[in-house]
Amino acid sequence: MRRLHAAALCAAFTWPRMGAAQDDDLTLDQALALARKRAPALLASQGRIDEARGRLLGASVLLRENPVLDGAGGRRAAGSGGSTEADLGVGQTFELGGQRTARIAGAEADIARAEASRDDAARRLLRDV
Repeated sequence: MRRLHAAALCAAFTWPRMGAAQDDDLTLDQALALARKRAPALLASQGRIDEARGRLLGASVLLRENPVLDGAGGRRAAGSGGSTEADLGVGQTFELGGQRTARIAGAEADIARAEASRDDAARRLLRDV
């Protein structure tokens, strides 16, 4: 009797129900769109592109370092009298020989590489889908 009940219960759970047709079938276009939208590999690739664009923004800055202002002052005592002395200095580092241009070109190449990597990842993902 127990076996009969167990078999009936198992059949009730595994038997296809009437009217339970799959209305949520996925077309190829829908599957490809979902893959483009939600794939972790593509989201990570987009993040690498944004990171490379940030490096380009940093490389495009005209002066990499801030000007340096030095100052010193004091009283000097000498024999019977004294004097007050002050020193003031301003310094700025400039890049010579196309260093900034080379940094910008390198950052632009990083962006192009990241975009190519994203396109390759998308191609592979869509192929697998």
